[in-house]
Amino acid sequence: MDGFTGFKTAAVEELPDVVTVLDPFHVTRLAGEALDECRRRVQQAICGHRGRKGDPLYAARRTLSTGADLLNDKQKDRLDTLFADDAHVEVEVTWSVYQRMIAAYRHENQIAQRQCAESQPRRESKSGCSAASAAASLPGRRPAGR
Repeated sequence: MDGFTGFKTAAVEELPDVVTVLDPFHVTRLAGEALDECRRRVQQAICGHRGRKGDPLYAARRTLSTGADLLNDKQKDRLDTLFADDAHVEVEVTWSVYQRMIAAYRHENQIAQRQCAESQPRRESKSGCSAASAAASLPGRRPAGR
């Protein structure tokens, strides 16, 4: 189903016991939008303006939406440099969730998909704060499936 609430409302009205689900395309698109929104919010908070050519978050906008297994060495270095700054921990956490979602949908086996989606991010910031522990403090978080 498309993420548009009108479809869900119509389906629930006609079929009250229906279970609504989103297809992988729409789930990953929504996750990508959340990542981009997080990147813009952090950019605005740090610099006080929208992204510009020399800003690291703006420069990494396309790299952030690339699958981790498809990154070349230059892109990996760009992300390592970006995530070395603790001011970007929100972007790092959101990126790790996005990457787990992408990786989960790439598995053909449903059990492997679930295990991949439920795995915890392993990266730690320079201050020793893990991305998983930082997730609880992020603004704008919503429970999955809402």
